[in-house]
Amino acid sequence: MKVLLRHRPVNGRVADDGGKTVVAGACMYERTGERANQRGEDLAVYENRADCCEANQRGAEDRCE
Repeated sequence: MKVLLRHRPVNGRVADDGGKTVVAGACMYERTGERANQRGEDLAVYENRADCCEANQRGAEDRCE
């Protein structure tokens, strides 16, 4: 199943379903419960957890894994 990632750094990217979370662009994305239609596909929406982004030097913390 494919999912839609929202917010930086990979806003709009479609990725493979990772369950509750997806890691992309050195950031963690969590399932929102929303659905979106992109290019005819019904996708689950995941949003960036800014507090769990390596660019902010926060990706390695226990609460982010």
